Amino acid sequence: MNNNIIYSIWLQQCIGYASQKIKTIISRFGSSYNVYNSSDSSRRTSGLFTAKQLKNMRETSIESIQKIFDCCTDLGYNVISIEDDEFPRRLYEITNPPCVLYVSGKMPDFDNTLTIAIVGTRTATSEGIRNSFTFGRDLAYAGAIVVSGGALGVDGASHRGVLESDGITVCVLGCGINYHYLNENFQMRQLIAKRGAVISEYPPNTPPVGHHFPERNRIISGLSNGVLVIEAGAKSGSLITAQLALEQNRDVFSVPGSLINRKAHGSNELLRQGAITVTSYKDIIAEYAQMYELTIERDSEIASEEEVADVPIAGKNIKNQNKRNNKIKSETVKYIDNKGQDNTQDIRSAKRREPKCPDEASNEAHAVFEALSDTPLYVDQISEKLNMPPQAVMSALTELEIFDAAENVTGGRFVRKYQED
Repeated sequence: MNNNIIYSIWLQQCIGYASQKIKTIISRFGSSYNVYNSSDSSRRTSGLFTAKQLKNMRETSIESIQKIFDCCTDLGYNVISIEDDEFPRRLYEITNPPCVLYVSGKMPDFDNTLTIAIVGTRTATSEGIRNSFTFGRDLAYAGAIVVSGGALGVDGASHRGVLESDGITVCVLGCGINYHYLNENFQMRQLIAKRGAVISEYPPNTPPVGHHFPERNRIISGLSNGVLVIEAGAKSGSLITAQLALEQNRDVFSVPGSLINRKAHGSNELLRQGAITVTSYKDIIAEYAQMYELTIERDSEIASEEEVADVPIAGKNIKNQNKRNNKIKSETVKYIDNKGQDNTQDIRSAKRREPKCPDEASNEAHAVFEALSDTPLYVDQISEKLNMPPQAVMSALTELEIFDAAENVTGGRFVRKYQED
């Protein structure tokens, strides 16, 4: 770790995340420490900072930054700066690398190891979950690092497949790594940190908001040689990652899906646009065989329904799972209801808690939540109702889905989400 890490955190807090100027700033001033110690006049005349960023630099105390660093120390997290030698070179080379990464676990050697990102829908079908688990498991067996976003559905299944093979996987979050995000995957993240790393560019206790996730996606693709898309709908956020991968000169792979599976419309469209078709991990390994030493003796076998039965999927109730005896399943969380009873009662007779928008949600998310009801609404209907741009509505809806306060029902329509007692 460099001695300027406090100043790197300070710089990131002042200029914001995903800045395309971070490398230019470091090059011009020599270090984040030099930026901190420069005069307001020299910062202003450099032409590199907006009025808001200059104001942040005047008002952000180093004492407030020290508290962030001390929090990381107390939690056992590492902090890696773009100025550190251990900062992944592959990630440094993208247009807008993070100034700082917070790390729970140990960052693997990305620069000398094949790294594949696996992304896809949170509401994956059984086939999508099995494919995700299988690719994660097989790529890890071959010696690759697998990167994903730690979400429900495809992300979680791919991480679990890697853990099944005792491989290395990295989870990139759109919130602070100490924030209680998706409790269904909490124990999985703990296990990932033991064998790989859970990382974020946001300070440890930062809550998730909608725009964090597109920002986070550039790190997922930036760390990787290529991005594998499994089951992405026509408007899936995974397509953003695929687009970022192309902009970063990364390979894009896609698993072909059924024509009647609407959750594969986006991933199938990627194939039409030139993505590399894959049906086995060997199709991916073949693209890098001359660059890395990899193991390809394993005959791939699609994961069974039983192997992935406890993978949580967005929009579906998590039911009791049978205990299984292999290593990974004995370490990962079992999803049972609080009373440990078989949840077979008629859902219509179950008590429902009224939907609630969390206090920490953004103003836009609160506004969209108020516009929702039990009647499904399209994005453009919400947009018209609130006089809010559709892109802002989609960002707010993503945030509400993360908080489990809204859900996508059918045909791209959204409702408030009730919770079952």
